[in-house]
Amino acid sequence: MNGATAKENLPRRSVLALILAALMLASIPALVSAAEDEGFSVSATIDEIPTRDWYIAGDELNISVLITNGGDAASLTSNPSCPAVLSAYSQSGALLWDGLESAGCRLQSRGTDFAADEVIDWADLSWNFTDSNGDYLPSGMLTLVVTIPDTDLSTNSSADLNSPSGIEILWQAPVGIDAALEFELVAAESPTGHFSSAEGLFTTVRLYNSGDSELTQFTSPDCKLRFTAWQNEVVLVDRLSEMPCDGGLGGEVFAASQLSDYGWLNWDFRGVDGIEADSGEVLIEVGLPDRSRSAQTTVTYSNLGAPADAQLSGPDSPLIPAVIFSITANQDGVFHTNGGESLGFTGILTNTAEQAVTASFTNMCRIEIFILNSDGEIVYDTRDGRECRDIDIDHFLEAEAQFSINHAQWPLVDRTGCGLVSGVYTVVVDVPEFRLRSVSEFIHSDDGAAIACLGDAQDAGTTSPLLLSEPSIALDSTESLNISIALTSGEDTVDLLWVSPCRLSVDIVSIDLLAVVGGLQTWCGAEPAERLRIAPLGVVSDEAFSLLMVDAAGEPLASGDYRLDFRVNSLPTTALQYQLTWPLEDDVVTETELNDSGDDELAEEIIPTTLSGTWMYITTENGGCWILNAGGQSHLLLDATAVAPWMPQPKTIGTYSVVDDARSAPDCPEWNSHIAIIEVLQEQGLPTESETVVANDEPVAIIEESIIEAVAPTVVAVVVSTSLLSLLVMTVVGNESWRIPLSQLGLGLIGLIGRTHETNDGKYQRGRLMGYLTANPGCHFRALMAALDMSNGQITHHLKILEEENIVWRRKDGRLMRFYPATISADTPVEDLPIPALTPDANSLQGKILRLLDNDGQMGTYPTQRDLADRLERSQQLISHHLRTLHKYGLVEKSRSGMKNRYKLTKEAVFLLNQPRI
Repeated sequence: MNGATAKENLPRRSVLALILAALMLASIPALVSAAEDEGFSVSATIDEIPTRDWYIAGDELNISVLITNGGDAASLTSNPSCPAVLSAYSQSGALLWDGLESAGCRLQSRGTDFAADEVIDWADLSWNFTDSNGDYLPSGMLTLVVTIPDTDLSTNSSADLNSPSGIEILWQAPVGIDAALEFELVAAESPTGHFSSAEGLFTTVRLYNSGDSELTQFTSPDCKLRFTAWQNEVVLVDRLSEMPCDGGLGGEVFAASQLSDYGWLNWDFRGVDGIEADSGEVLIEVGLPDRSRSAQTTVTYSNLGAPADAQLSGPDSPLIPAVIFSITANQDGVFHTNGGESLGFTGILTNTAEQAVTASFTNMCRIEIFILNSDGEIVYDTRDGRECRDIDIDHFLEAEAQFSINHAQWPLVDRTGCGLVSGVYTVVVDVPEFRLRSVSEFIHSDDGAAIACLGDAQDAGTTSPLLLSEPSIALDSTESLNISIALTSGEDTVDLLWVSPCRLSVDIVSIDLLAVVGGLQTWCGAEPAERLRIAPLGVVSDEAFSLLMVDAAGEPLASGDYRLDFRVNSLPTTALQYQLTWPLEDDVVTETELNDSGDDELAEEIIPTTLSGTWMYITTENGGCWILNAGGQSHLLLDATAVAPWMPQPKTIGTYSVVDDARSAPDCPEWNSHIAIIEVLQEQGLPTESETVVANDEPVAIIEESIIEAVAPTVVAVVVSTSLLSLLVMTVVGNESWRIPLSQLGLGLIGLIGRTHETNDGKYQRGRLMGYLTANPGCHFRALMAALDMSNGQITHHLKILEEENIVWRRKDGRLMRFYPATISADTPVEDLPIPALTPDANSLQGKILRLLDNDGQMGTYPTQRDLADRLERSQQLISHHLRTLHKYGLVEKSRSGMKNRYKLTKEAVFLLNQPRI
């Protein structure tokens, strides 16, 4: 029975073995498929690429996925519930979006048969650039990787997950920007006054806080501003610039009505196809990548036609222009200048090609330089005062060779003859014939002279849009005044630029001495180059302050008549004068009242101490303050009136005589040590790194060529104006020691005037200049420009040559730079140096003032400053400036009549004005 059972069970065991074998054989295809995934490859392509080169919110990314069998017929096992997924990585390799997380893949498996070399359209993927939370990915370059789940197939060919490969796209996320922030565009001046293919376009971008409260500037890393240009509704260019959307200001706090400069964008009027625009109007737009916020401006453009040498012109030219400054950058690589200094430029053109080239020019203006201030105004151009004369010049440049042109030293004065105000200046190297340009920057710090000069030179025919109220003045103590004054705007909106950390300067002027004897800088806390847009009838500042009535040595001022000169350190600027008699006839705080504690002991004598340290400016919630870091301790500066007009400068070290100042400091309450400076003992800027030497294994050939800054006027200007000759002749007639040498000089000048064939010779112009300086030693820069009818560039160039030849020397005199011939020793004491005779043109404002005073004097009437201002339709500030000048030269005197000063001519002025004209 058992045997029968065993025999009966044998077939059953065989059947079970056969079933197991069949199951094993059935599993073999899946294993083979998995092992043969490497025979397959996956590829992905983007459908409907946008016309621009980047994606923004609202764009949908559609990707077609293909799988190719590169071998014999085979089967691929995958997951049918999610045939393909998309992942996105940042440029640094960080995983920003993992499509597998949201794919909802189920546990499924399916085999797909592929014939040999078959390509199957595997899947279509869509993505809107958001992550699993629905938030947009940050801006930047994205790497897209497509993966086939449950296989080894992926478009990533890199084994390094920190640096995946795949499809690269540029993505610009939406920017969260407050509704009160608005973009603005300002087109800069061009050297010729219009825009052309040879000069291009520079436009600055600004952001304006139009709200009434401060805002934190938005930040959007890797977001770039969009630059678009249209002509006749046809898009010429639509690209992302290199300028960050936040201008690099992300996180900064914007005050209400504040304007912030982003910087300059440059465009050569070429479209995406490299073809220049047609002549006519061009619409420019700059804004966020999705145009949710932008600004526009329209410019008129002139197409000058194809350049003479197209291969060396435009963006593909192997010639690269650059500038070398005569100063050394600081340790941060920033070029910094100060008032009273000069700056030299060397323009360089380098051949970056692997073979030699010949740069052929048709005029003298080869490598020129012009400089823009933050308002886009040209403050200096190497072409000022000279012609771009036609001449054929060839420069043969070997590979990597360069030629340079040295331009004259620039005394850092603008086209009006005033110094530069504090701010950032853009230096543009311009090669017009090859339509090439490059940009550099330097930062300038003004000592206050520039803004004062600009105020004096302000167009007398216009009224300043800023107003200083009549000051309210009362005694603060026996030696100080409490002053309340308000700065407001007029009936129009005013765009204001602060040019100093302290917004108001006050000078104490002695009426008797006609000299500044004290003063202070107040309303401090503004950031230099900070901009504000002031609404009509808006209050800019109305802070009260104390003014010590002491001189530069800290000694109390003597009794007498004084004038307070208020000047706002801004562009536009305004000024106000207020006259008083010191001490004020008012109730003063007596010594007994000061010692109401009953202590009859005399106050201890204040003994100054000496501190050495470095200055820094600190901005606080309430304003700002100057801090002197000395010996590990920080001291808050409360008073520097004793050394006015001196002011601290950031990163400046010095030694100072100081006293403790016990007054409170609400703007900077964190500091306990308060000081007042009574003497500047020594001061210098922080040491900078030595001039950097660029290492180069291969020598670079440099062809140096000095610029020819000759002036080629067609008509020689009259050497001295008619009024100048009359005054000079009368002076010579009365002085024998002057008459003979000046007569000889006059004959020499007459000889020069006859040499009209030498008008292109710089020696002729320098002869004119030396003749005038010899007759008028001590003449200042602007007076030379006016008297000789020369431009800023001409005077600068010729004075530089004369100084290098030791024929002329200069001396700074307050806000002026005076020049003397070498016949007067540079060691002459200041009090013995001659002052040039005043020679106003009869048609000038000074000449008109003299004529009015002459006419009124004959009638026995003597006008006040206001009378002159009303009759000449000029501001009182301008009339006051010229009256001071005329008084200084002994042509005008004044007398007190009640509360007013009245003016009349001196006997010398009457004599000179009534002489016959020569």
